[in-house]
This record gives sequence, C-alpha cells and structure tokens, in this order.
Amino acid sequence: MSLRNECLGKQNHKTYTIYGSPEKREMTMKMKTEEAQKVYNERAPTVESPFGTFKQFYHIDILFFRGREKIQNIMNL
Repeated sequence: MSLRNECLGKQNHKTYTIYGSPEKREMTMKMKTEEAQKVYNERAPTVESPFGTFKQFYHIDILFFRGREKIQNIMNL
C-alpha cells in the first residue's frame, strides 16, 4: 500500500482552507488573471507617481484622510 493511499484512504483529493475575507480571496483570484495584471501594470506608473511626488517633495508620508475632496483640501493648504 502506498503512502498516499495510507494517508488519504478512499479520498482522492486534497482540501485547502483559505483564510481571510471573501473580498481578499476574490481580489487574489482576480489578480491572477492576465487581464487584471495588464490593467495593474498600466495603473502603476500613472497612479503611483503622484504618491512618490508627495513623499519626496512635500515630505508627506501619510495622509490621514480618504476621498478626493478631502485630500485636495489638504493639498491646497
């Protein structure tokens, strides 16, 4: 008798338990697709660049506000 049969018995599949929120699991599965990776690769230079500018030139490492309007108010100050 092989070790596989000894461990699994009649069961011929493995069971995986994924921990985390359903949203996180959904996003993980989505990011594995080729289309999502293509979109993310296009997003990175356009969206991440302003954050680098804030950090380097304005010495803003953390923004405690969410939403475009609130962030614009802080930047306008």
